[in-house]
Amino acid sequence: MTPPGSPCPNCGANLSGSGRYCSGCGQAAVHGRLDAHAVLHETWHVLTHADIGVVRLIRGLARRPAATYAAYFAGARKRFANPVLFLLLVEGVYVVGVTLLMQQQIEVLGRTPQRMAELVVRQSDKLKYLFGIPLLSAAAWALFRRSFTFAEIVVFWLFCLGFTTLVDMLSFPALFVWPQRSDTIKLTFGWLAGLTMA
Repeated sequence: MTPPGSPCPNCGANLSGSGRYCSGCGQAAVHGRLDAHAVLHETWHVLTHADIGVVRLIRGLARRPAATYAAYFAGARKRFANPVLFLLLVEGVYVVGVTLLMQQQIEVLGRTPQRMAELVVRQSDKLKYLFGIPLLSAAAWALFRRSFTFAEIVVFWLFCLGFTTLVDMLSFPALFVWPQRSDTIKLTFGWLAGLTMA
């Protein structure tokens, strides 16, 4: 618990001594490092209580990613969407979008073995990243464990993967309009997605 009278890590209002929640924003008056229990608890809370945190998270990651990560790690967790929910939501929209896109490209350009293989590759790329998060997190934790907890590193990779998937989805309208230029469009947006990770 955060000591009474100290500022809320989410909105900055002074915490009263009588409650477990901030009177300004409603966030639990917690203090301390981010851990796995907190992430799982927030996941359940966000799944059962929809809010505008996804929009705030996307806006924060687009404008000031380092500040967004720092704020989330420092305790401003009610302000942003839960990282697990964010990734699941983005990946779900991505899978539907890729399926519709590939069906349209097959209708326009014809059913070729290359198009069918591309559908499988685009779907499997996201699965590789998803299953790679624990490995990336373990490697990063080995390097940065004095500065960050394992849960903080996992959250970082969840946010990164979700946001780069969003950037990749920005290419979908162009791919629907110009399916013949799909290679150039994918290369351009892949480069932009790579920049978001830098």
